[in-house]
Amino acid sequence: MSIAGIGARLNLIEGTVKARVIASVGELAVRNRVKAAIAAYEAGLTGRDG
Repeated sequence: MSIAGIGARLNLIEGTVKARVIASVGELAVRNRVKAAIAAYEAGLTGRDG
């Protein structure tokens, strides 16, 4: 999902979403948001059965 799509779904402006995504990627020490999503999924943080 795009940054704009995430913002629309969460009712946030694109800049806020972009800043949060960048911060999350940095905190997880991964290279991009796909790797961040995989790390979150593997850690059980997505609210879905893993």
